[in-house]
Amino acid sequence: AAFCGQFFGQSLDPAVNLQQVSVGLPAIRAYVDVVDGGGNLVTGLTKDDFRVMVAGQTLPVSSLATFDQVREGVAIMILIDTSASISRQRFRDMVAAAALWIERLGPMDRMAIFAVGSQAGLAQNFTGDKTALLRALNSLKTREEKTALYSALVKAMKQLQSRGDLPVRRVAIVMSDGKDDDDTTGVTEAAVYNAIAETHVPLYAIGVPSDPTRPTGDKYLQSLAGLAIRSNGLYLAFGAP
Repeated sequence: AAFCGQFFGQSLDPAVNLQQVSVGLPAIRAYVDVVDGGGNLVTGLTKDDFRVMVAGQTLPVSSLATFDQVREGVAIMILIDTSASISRQRFRDMVAAAALWIERLGPMDRMAIFAVGSQAGLAQNFTGDKTALLRALNSLKTREEKTALYSALVKAMKQLQSRGDLPVRRVAIVMSDGKDDDDTTGVTEAAVYNAIAETHVPLYAIGVPSDPTRPTGDKYLQSLAGLAIRSNGLYLAFGAP
């Protein structure tokens, strides 16, 4: 069923970004960001500011809360490109960024780490143990000749969807140059789009340009950005503020 929402606030050109929907009938839980025309989060909203429609029918909004108020955790799958096309310095920067995310995990959060090389390898399964996550992260090396990126993304999204022991809010984060040159699994970009439609897992993509002078002109990064946008996630160039 199609799910859409409208916002009836007073902010300038408000926009609702539907991040994720969790269906547990009779309730439907939606995670949304509301931003104004300048991209700033709109605060002070109430449930009366929203109208929700599913398959053309208006549904009542029973409650509204910020994510901090509900005190839920987040299940995060981090996928890190370990192919040789990533320079050693850039890879060290990627690992350092991931380490910061690990350090900022809350007590209810769970994280897993995928190494994306010739095959998609689970370096660390979901855990809240920061020491174990950092150990797995620091064990990664850029030594793979091929990048099975699409296969890794499909596996990550399906695992995020299927695990019943994880927080309801789930996201995938990938750091990669966007190039998939896998010649063994047969998983295509179209398969990733299908997985996005099936799992409803938002993808946050951090594009790592192979040519730092062209951070947005790379066709592989453009494809990666398209996947993130289709998933209701976000695309950023590595190092962007």
